[in-house]
Amino acid sequence: MAELTEGWAFTARSSRAHYMRDGMALCRKWGFYRGDLAADPGSWALCSTCRKLREREIAKAAKETDRG
Repeated sequence: MAELTEGWAFTARSSRAHYMRDGMALCRKWGFYRGDLAADPGSWALCSTCRKLREREIAKAAKETDRG
């Protein structure tokens, strides 16, 4: 199985999962993360900023696919 390069993760001192890409959270509150990532956060508590930014990315990608 291929290793994920981006996904949801819990950082050492956060009570919420953040979406990590290239070791940096989308919300920019956490960086230099090199731990395990999950594609599906399941029932985890999510960082609201990361969640909103990720939802916008997904919606934008879907819109571009529909055009194309």
